[in-house]
Amino acid sequence: MAAGVVAMCARSSTSVWEDAARTAEKADAVRARVAPLGQADAQAYEEYLSARRLTEDLEPEVREIALEISLSRAAALPLLIAEAGAQVAELAAETAANGARDTRPDAAAAAVLAHAGARAAAHLVAVNADAADTDERAVRARELADEAGRAAERALAE
Repeated sequence: MAAGVVAMCARSSTSVWEDAARTAEKADAVRARVAPLGQADAQAYEEYLSARRLTEDLEPEVREIALEISLSRAAALPLLIAEAGAQVAELAAETAANGARDTRPDAAAAAVLAHAGARAAAHLVAVNADAADTDERAVRARELADEAGRAAERALAE
């Protein structure tokens, strides 16, 4: 949703901002990339739940590997969502700073939405990663959420 708002704001700003069309294209590209991730994430979680049920009768080593594989996928997808959230928050901040004056509040709102999505995704990565404090994916997801937060603050300051 945030990417769509950014694209709309940027398209409405082509008369006052040289990079508006390019920003709209970038936002549309992120939106297209992220659209299937929500469903894929839900499916990965279902696969994890299925792995938990199916592996109860397996040897402990085999069970551990099956759960590890399903958890790894369940952590990877929200990381992609966090990356997209950080990208959209940055595009929104740029749009809030450079776009047509009447679109700036909407761009700022998009930045806040993107930040919220990145934070929620980072939380899911941490939950799904076995060692949330040291897992690279969890650390990277938190960094992305922080980047999105800084972008949202810049957008709100415009």
